Amino acid sequence: MDNILWLSEVTSNDINLIGNKAFRLSELYQLRLPIPQGFIITKNVFKKFLEYNNLGKQIYFLLHNLDTNNFKLLQSKVHEINEIIMKAEFSENMKNEIMEAYDNMNVSEDGWGGGNKNALDLIRVRRSLPYVAIRSSTILDEYDRVNYLNIKGISSLITVIKKVYSSLFSFDNIYYRARNNIMHEDSSIAVVVQKMINSEKSGFILNDVEENLVNIQAIFGMGDLLLNKAVNPDLYVLDINKFEIVERNVNSQEYYLTRDDFGNNVRKNLDKKDYTLNDAEINTLSSYYKKLSDYYKKKIKMEFAVENSMIYVIDLKEGL
Repeated sequence: MDNILWLSEVTSNDINLIGNKAFRLSELYQLRLPIPQGFIITKNVFKKFLEYNNLGKQIYFLLHNLDTNNFKLLQSKVHEINEIIMKAEFSENMKNEIMEAYDNMNVSEDGWGGGNKNALDLIRVRRSLPYVAIRSSTILDEYDRVNYLNIKGISSLITVIKKVYSSLFSFDNIYYRARNNIMHEDSSIAVVVQKMINSEKSGFILNDVEENLVNIQAIFGMGDLLLNKAVNPDLYVLDINKFEIVERNVNSQEYYLTRDDFGNNVRKNLDKKDYTLNDAEINTLSSYYKKLSDYYKKKIKMEFAVENSMIYVIDLKEGL
């Protein structure tokens, strides 16, 4: 059974092994869009983690016939399960397999999601371990998903993987399964580990007005400020069929977020005097978006980030 898959290795048969989030990222890779290098810790590892620590019986016993309308009791069970998972350990073999995949992220990459494991072994470049972003990818459609940023080092990586496992038994997820008559034992989880992009620019591109028009919202620095609506982004309106910019609205931005040498997000002042994106970046983004919208044939929202002049597709949502 496969424990770890690089995004480049995923096939259409793997969705039940890696979950919807991971499969969507692998689709971006198959479409030859530049996504951050990464690998997936499949649901097999979660199953082996439970078996190695004899956790299954403990956890599912706590959830058996649980009255999810008793919120105080439910919260106490969530806390107890979280403690059980965080105190457990991976087997040495499994830990070594995760460490090897993480170490292979040291390889100089081509910007297309990580490559063949044999090739990685041949061209591995020893250097400082990278910062990574870690996401949950549930096998059933869960309510509550988690995302951890700026993780570095094997100890931190292992800790966060266990936090992702614990998220499968969050208050919202337990409640969601109970309301939708989903057996807790039927739900599983995979973990996506991707190289963390230290964004010089970031934003979204989406179609939320007329059929042929798309909006690009962009800011300098990391996208947290945009997600939290702490700054007003520049807005670019494009005719996606003609690849023409029909409107530009520039906004002031007095500061931005970036990662320091210690992995912390820090705020820095910004003397913004021009548009966030240049024409070449806008054209590249519009070509990526056109490829995705033609593929999915529905409205989508694409998240992007720019580092060292390379535009990465970070995430995608459908049906907006």
